[in-house]
Amino acid sequence: MNVFSLKVFFQNLSQLKEITPYQKAVLVSLVSYFGKKGCFPSHTTLAVDAGVCPRTVAKVLKEARLRGWLDWTNHRLGRRQSSNRYRFTIDNKYISKIRDAVEAIKKKSAVFQYVHRLHGAQRSPYYYIKEERKRLWKSINQHENGLSPFQKLFKDNPELALKQFMAS
Repeated sequence: MNVFSLKVFFQNLSQLKEITPYQKAVLVSLVSYFGKKGCFPSHTTLAVDAGVCPRTVAKVLKEARLRGWLDWTNHRLGRRQSSNRYRFTIDNKYISKIRDAVEAIKKKSAVFQYVHRLHGAQRSPYYYIKEERKRLWKSINQHENGLSPFQKLFKDNPELALKQFMAS
């Protein structure tokens, strides 16, 4: 997985309306710091780059961790925390599913708009596009046994899951 595919992934999620523009800005900013030695910008740095406050950065990163897209480890110098080292946990299959879903939405939205113009359907084409987007997201986001990555971790090791949740 490379930096470009991660940026496109978050832009595609934004097009699917699964993340807000603020979330997209923070996550794309985090991807831009991804390098050979790792990824470890501060919340303040990410906040300045994304144009949000550090509290919003913390919330976005916590949600990304709960969704299973991101993980990090805390590095400490004595008792003081020096930095977080971020690691993206998104596999290429998931990225390609999201990309395919965005392409499908683009094609379907053109069809919905054409049919609406031609036949003057009762509802707006945007209603059908929104419903199709929800249906596609539900089909993509089917987890093993219906559990998210965090729920699966909680089922396997509740102590570690709660520790991870409280740390973020």
